[in-house]
Amino acid sequence: MPWNTRARSPSNASYSGPITRKRQKVIDQQKEHRERLNSILHSGSFPELPTLPLPRLLMQRRLRQLPQSTLSLRLLPATLTGEIVRSSSRIYNAGFSADGSLFYQSSQEFNVKIYKVDGNARLRHIETMQADYGRWTVTDTKISSDNEFVAYSADDSVLQIGRLGEHPQSYDLSTDDLEPDQESRIIRSAASVWSLAFSPARGHIATGNSAGDIALADFSSRKRLFLVRAHSEDVNSIAFFESHNPHLLCSGGDDCTIRLWDTRIRPSSDLPVGNWHGHTEGITHVAAKGDGRYLVSNGKDQKMKLWDVRKISNSKSASNHLYTAFDYRYYHYPHNPQRVQAANDLSVMTYMGHTVYSTLIRCAFSPLHTTGQRYLYTGSADGSVYIYNLDGTLRHKLYTEMGVRRSQLGVAVRDVSWHPSQSLLTCTYWTETFSGIMRFDHHEGESVEIIDNTVPYPQSNDEFDSDSDSSNILSSPGRMVFIFPF
Repeated sequence: MPWNTRARSPSNASYSGPITRKRQKVIDQQKEHRERLNSILHSGSFPELPTLPLPRLLMQRRLRQLPQSTLSLRLLPATLTGEIVRSSSRIYNAGFSADGSLFYQSSQEFNVKIYKVDGNARLRHIETMQADYGRWTVTDTKISSDNEFVAYSADDSVLQIGRLGEHPQSYDLSTDDLEPDQESRIIRSAASVWSLAFSPARGHIATGNSAGDIALADFSSRKRLFLVRAHSEDVNSIAFFESHNPHLLCSGGDDCTIRLWDTRIRPSSDLPVGNWHGHTEGITHVAAKGDGRYLVSNGKDQKMKLWDVRKISNSKSASNHLYTAFDYRYYHYPHNPQRVQAANDLSVMTYMGHTVYSTLIRCAFSPLHTTGQRYLYTGSADGSVYIYNLDGTLRHKLYTEMGVRRSQLGVAVRDVSWHPSQSLLTCTYWTETFSGIMRFDHHEGESVEIIDNTVPYPQSNDEFDSDSDSSNILSSPGRMVFIFPF
């Protein structure tokens, strides 16, 4: 068949124009990616989806013929069951601790609120940690794997780290002794910490900042262990590549590149262990699977990508003539994401459908113990949560419509967290006037108590669109909210 024939194969079914040589190259690349993904799905790293009907799976589970993890692959948190927090200030970060016993949320109020999660997935507020300094918001928050320490940054070069029940201490990883430079803070000349991650090694923490640096420090002894200029632009996200390895660290920056670092090696000319190229705009978030093989990332090119360490490149720089550096906070992406393909794309699979505007929207693998990390999920600027199958198809799109005008502009879901052992998912959302945290379960008709509310609820249905679902009832603050599934 001639190369310019108007063929309509499954890989180019949405394309109606002539197949040019450039287009044929993209089709061949997509075919190669899918073949590689199929080999991954059958490699044993990810569990197979159960094919039996759900009633039969439930019966096998009752007869103890089926592991709970297999059943959890079908019982996904896809039902909106309530709103657990509402605030007049934007909530930037929210998530569960590693074991799921704690939950945190931080916002432009420059504090971190900690909640206790009981066996029935109910949240109870136990502590509030107040930042002593901040510019715009708390940019990132984390709880250590042993639940002993809480760390957060407030758009500043200084970290706040403290034990639960104690006043946090200040640490500046840009200095050798971690002591904050008060003069730089006053004149705001220091780089802001955008991302942080607790190391698997107790007492160690890593950060990425707006100057392109990543650092690793032992905060227990106030000693910096590693510092490198990792990216030419902001480091928006960092993560430890293996769940039990404190030395391998990956970073994603606004220079469209994801890099892997070994903190045991002092890089020569700031050279990383390897690089992943494929995004055509800045990286908003990176999350590791934890097995030392796979990584997922979100980008301002409106794509989420899955990476394999075996496809890593030794080249630090990559030609990217498609890079526009558009301001994702105020403008939409100037290209059609489906038509944009990096020439040196090393990713295993690309996921499209969600949008990445307004803020650094995050993504992750689904939990190991309940789903085998068989799914990828992300927030979106359209006010929804997207759960993807590994093959690139959309599994669920979760709408955060309770209390939000359906036609309201500026709705965005930034942070999403899936409970490690229960079928429970939370997400932070913004509107033009308020912010909140929604929860999703696999149950239907679940009643949820609003545990934290600083914004009065609408007193009549006039404040909502006329076409909104009248069965979504918002009660007064502190009352019970019952949401019927829709």
